Amino acid sequence: MAIPSLSTKEKLVMKLLEENKNFQEIAKEAHVSFTFISVVKKRMLGEVVIGTKRLSIPSQALKLFSEGKSLIEVTITLDRPISETRGYYNDFLRLKNMDYLVSLVEAHRDHLSTF
Repeated sequence: MAIPSLSTKEKLVMKLLEENKNFQEIAKEAHVSFTFISVVKKRMLGEVVIGTKRLSIPSQALKLFSEGKSLIEVTITLDRPISETRGYYNDFLRLKNMDYLVSLVEAHRDHLSTF
């Protein structure tokens, strides 16, 4: 009997999750760990996963900004208030040594719509 590839196991776990099987049933049928099932489930839900560790919301935001996602895309992806996402974006810019841009935006926030 051939050992299924990782993608085959992932597909099987996804199918079993969609059938509302519990982790114990899935682990037994697919021959995978609870951790593996959890990672697959998080990917299905659109959560950012690195290895088996879930990133915090601020880290997810920084990762998305570093991938070139816009402020609105990050706000929608993380389902967070715009004011919170804007704070993460300001942190991102500061980390990229763009403090002057953050200061400029904050100083002229009321007039940005004219641009």
